[in-house]
Amino acid sequence: ALQLKRSHVEVRDWTTDPVLRKVIQLYALSVLFRSTQGTSWVDQSNWSSHIADACDFSGVTCSPRSVGLSRAPTGSINATLKAVLPLTTTIQVVTNLTLDNNNLIGTLPTELSLLVDLKVLSMPNNELRGDLPGTIGHLGALQILNLAENRFVSQVPGQWSALRDLLVLDLHENELRGPIPWGWNQLTSLSLYHNFFTGTIPTFLGEALPNLQELLLDVNRIGGNIPTRIGELGSLRKLGLRDNRLQGAVPVSLGDCQTLEHLDLGENALSGNIFGVATRLTNLRELKLRGNAFGSSIPDSISALSVLQTLSVDQNDITGTIPPVIGSLRALETLRLGRNRIQGGLPVEIGQLTNLRIFDCQMNMLVGRIPNTVGQLTYLEELRLEDNSLSGGVPPELLELHRLMLLRLHHNDLTGSVSPLCPLRDVSLTSLTADCRSDMECECCTECF
Repeated sequence: ALQLKRSHVEVRDWTTDPVLRKVIQLYALSVLFRSTQGTSWVDQSNWSSHIADACDFSGVTCSPRSVGLSRAPTGSINATLKAVLPLTTTIQVVTNLTLDNNNLIGTLPTELSLLVDLKVLSMPNNELRGDLPGTIGHLGALQILNLAENRFVSQVPGQWSALRDLLVLDLHENELRGPIPWGWNQLTSLSLYHNFFTGTIPTFLGEALPNLQELLLDVNRIGGNIPTRIGELGSLRKLGLRDNRLQGAVPVSLGDCQTLEHLDLGENALSGNIFGVATRLTNLRELKLRGNAFGSSIPDSISALSVLQTLSVDQNDITGTIPPVIGSLRALETLRLGRNRIQGGLPVEIGQLTNLRIFDCQMNMLVGRIPNTVGQLTYLEELRLEDNSLSGGVPPELLELHRLMLLRLHHNDLTGSVSPLCPLRDVSLTSLTADCRSDMECECCTECF
């Protein structure tokens, strides 16, 4: 292993000494190799050999950099020769360290801070543990920092606020705690989901992170309200706040985030009329609101979400009826309306959703017949209509649903026979339920009620 005295590392001008700089890069990486059980890495090509150039290590990328020489020539060289000697030289410096999914086990050494030219530090999906090193904050050129899917347990070090050029910070799926830091005004992506962060979302969010495109804070312990100034995030494309402790109404200003494509507010204690905000977000592809206390009914203005692929508002307090304009959402693949207080019938326009794969209306107050236009949903894989008051027979057109895997019809007022759908059990259908202990006949149901 490379041995280097700490006094060499602390020489003030080592970054302008080409030879010493190369040695120090090699030293920092050799310490990382030893600290993370490098001999057990999935890819350790050239790391444990006697190659003296760190740029040949797997996962390491180098780039040329021109540096000034730290000392003027000395000795008996005459003045003419001094004049033609170069004042700079080009060296290869480590700019990327990418060791994703490589079985790194252990802690990150403080010596990583010696890789002063590093722009990308990426080590997700390993077995790294312990505290996040505060010395990473010394990497002033860092733009991408990804330590996701490890076992870090500390808070985010305050020293990291010095990373002024940071664009992407991804720490999801660790065991990190404490308040969320907000100090990087160049940041475009902040991914901290599946941790134990606490505190609130600051009111100055739009000012602190004006370039943010992705904010993913799902599955933490963040409380309070969504701040009104969130509408200042004019470049936001993804907002994930699912499974936190947020409460109150969603601010109207969120509708100003016109670039938003993915919005997940599920599993909180949010309330109010969410559709008044959401229907202004005409670029939405995913709208996930499951498990809140949102009230009101689905408005006709839902038709403005013409590129929407996922609409999940199950387990709320939605009332009213399913509007016929729902059929205009032709891109829709998932429609979850279950566990609300929706009344009326299923509109025949539901058959216009020809890309639909999942349709869930369980546990509402639906009445009337199942429209035969459901048979036009040939991509449908799940149809859940249980626990309503639907009546009449099961339309034979459902036999056209050759991709259907789950069909739940129990706890309704349906009559007649489900047996005509039995051929689907030989094609794709693995779960079929009905009230075949009382009002219906079914020769192939997987469960009778």
